[in-house]
Amino acid sequence: MRPIGLLKFGKAGNIAKLVEHGELFFNTVEYFQRNYQDGASRFRFDRFEGSSHLYQQKDLVKVTIAGRDYKPYGKGDPLLLYVDKENYFTHICCFTEVVNEPLVIEGTPRMFDPSMFQFGDAAAFVLDMKAFMDRILEFVKESKDIALLKADHVAYFDANSYSGETGAFRKAEAYSYQHEFRIALNTTVEDSYTMKIGSLSGIAFGPIDKSDIKNVIENDQAILS
Repeated sequence: MRPIGLLKFGKAGNIAKLVEHGELFFNTVEYFQRNYQDGASRFRFDRFEGSSHLYQQKDLVKVTIAGRDYKPYGKGDPLLLYVDKENYFTHICCFTEVVNEPLVIEGTPRMFDPSMFQFGDAAAFVLDMKAFMDRILEFVKESKDIALLKADHVAYFDANSYSGETGAFRKAEAYSYQHEFRIALNTTVEDSYTMKIGSLSGIAFGPIDKSDIKNVIENDQAILS
């Protein structure tokens, strides 16, 4: 699959700020983790966010705490570790990646899962991903606040069976409908962070209201609106 663009969903006013002024809003990793509640796992928040590793209890022989060994029960919630401080990211900005193969949802070929409207009733479409990322890299080079940046699509795992690395670019498969492309930062800013990269005219368009979005693929042509 080849990426052909990025979608950002949100309130119309925030989407307009993105397109007209290049305002990228980053929330803290702790925000996504702290606000997680059971039953809301397919929406905005994620209990695994910020972890470096996840291990199913059935896969553990023992756990050592303060020099004392414990035998796991073999069932229950996975054990989360937060040990990879060298590659730790503090802030995240999320997009939906649109690829050159359709998503078939309830028999209809689509560009994205309609569940994404949970994030807002408007969207922006980034057409030129390279120019978009070049703008971000230019900003980072001039910034004194950002120590680390990475942008990539997210891989998904089965939270009931997977043991291994997690990090900023792996999420539970309950979130796979998002087809997320993520921009992650390590910054000294403790609260939310806004990156201003300038007008995205010619790079992105929007806001597009939900009522104007068709989200279908006909005759091998993707029709957004």
